[in-house]
Amino acid sequence: MNGKIINTLNIILRTAGCKWARKSGCSMCGYINSSTYNVTKDNLINQFEKAYSKYKKDRSFCVKIFNSGSFFDEKEVPEEVIKYIVKKIKDDARVELLSVESRPEYIRKSKIEKITDTLSNFEVGIGLETVNNNIREECINKNFSYNDFLDGVKKINTLGGNVKSYLLLKPPFLTEKESLIDGISSIKALNKLDISKISINPCNVQKGTIVNEMFKSNEYRPPWLWSLVEILKKAHKSKSDIDVISDPVGGGKKRGIHNCGNCDKDVLNAIKYYSLNQDISVLEGLNCECKNTWTKILEKEDDTHQLLGTTYLE
Repeated sequence: MNGKIINTLNIILRTAGCKWARKSGCSMCGYINSSTYNVTKDNLINQFEKAYSKYKKDRSFCVKIFNSGSFFDEKEVPEEVIKYIVKKIKDDARVELLSVESRPEYIRKSKIEKITDTLSNFEVGIGLETVNNNIREECINKNFSYNDFLDGVKKINTLGGNVKSYLLLKPPFLTEKESLIDGISSIKALNKLDISKISINPCNVQKGTIVNEMFKSNEYRPPWLWSLVEILKKAHKSKSDIDVISDPVGGGKKRGIHNCGNCDKDVLNAIKYYSLNQDISVLEGLNCECKNTWTKILEKEDDTHQLLGTTYLE
């Protein structure tokens, strides 16, 4: 953060969950399975307090709040809860940043303004997933457009907040090569915007999702770590002021981003180091025999991929 590494307190609030997930949902997201209808304002405040109290250190830190949906959806996080959280953070001189997440449709001037008028450093993460509208709608079922995202970014920037954009590496129905191309082109487009950082989320297999059903039928493999390394290297070469980072969930496991198993730990450690330090040299020296397999897959899979081909990349 601002060129330095500081501690982060991640707080996960168990809320009623994402409204879109209850109606239809994204093809890869199973977080709704951990949500609950039976949650009150007091319960959410108690959840926050219990997690917040665990940070005992005197040095500064960031607070990241995840609620598996949208922080600005009143049905998930009521106004009174937001007000309580913001005041708590304002009164704690150790906190340098509050980071939350939201879909674009809940990003309203009145909600953002109340926070940016109180806190000097505030960030909203938006799960854009890709700049390609076809992929976002047909493969991910995200139910918002790139223009909706841009509108959200404008509102947040205008009111003094920062935006972190999440990109999804290898949505279902795309080949490894297509997902690689989409990731690189998405970063290239986002580099032109006023956002604070880009976070690449490699798709992992979660229960109760379309991706899970495809995985069980051997129709989906999570992305290779080599693809993520390649995207990070390409992003670094076209370096802007926007840091590109990644903290893979389930990395090195069958249901998460992985290589052959022998090199996974080393590659994941390198990705983590790069994300913290933006030092490209840690990625340059990576190698393993399985990299040849990955290269061959990129070369050959388009010959047998008849479902989508490059349709959605146009």
